[in-house]
Amino acid sequence: MIGRPLWFEKSTRLGQRLGYPKVCVEVGLETEFPESLKLVPDRRPAFHVQLEYYNMSVA
Repeated sequence: MIGRPLWFEKSTRLGQRLGYPKVCVEVGLETEFPESLKLVPDRRPAFHVQLEYYNMSVA
């Protein structure tokens, strides 16, 4: 797990457009950021997604 999920974009939450899911996650300052992540949605086959990180700031 990378961090604590704060919110999911509506289409991601509804299981639509899973090739480009959008999730806002709170992470610790010493978190390692992987290049990809395996997702296992309910009642669907598992798949890998490449991760992109943006709008990262220390608040």
